[in-house]
Amino acid sequence: MKIQVKSVEEKVGPNGDKFKRVQAADGRYFSCWDGALLHLLQPGAWLEVTIVEKGKYKNITTAEPASPEEAASPGEPSSPTGVSNGPTNREEAIGKQVCLKCATELAVAETATGKVHDISHLLNVAKLMYQWLSSK
Repeated sequence: MKIQVKSVEEKVGPNGDKFKRVQAADGRYFSCWDGALLHLLQPGAWLEVTIVEKGKYKNITTAEPASPEEAASPGEPSSPTGVSNGPTNREEAIGKQVCLKCATELAVAETATGKVHDISHLLNVAKLMYQWLSSK
């Protein structure tokens, strides 16, 4: 999910651990307990984040810099639920990797029966799998 950071404040949890409370530009609040991500949590920053809900809390578990162009287009509000109309670049890359892995596993299984395929066949099978996966 893409967010723009509006504000960040340091808080202390019930067990004494420090965390950051992040307010997104759309008014939603998130928590971040991962010290390795704190340098990314700057007001005005656009981030691609992964959110894990624990009860009523929404925790940022991963964050990567994102550009405003990768966020919602002007006039198209960002989805408050984090549901988009299509895959993000990251999701698309993951889908392609999964298809390539499956095509490779098929090729390995066929090799056991005596069939051997070249790399172009493997890539074509992966492309067909991805086309099927991404069709609506």
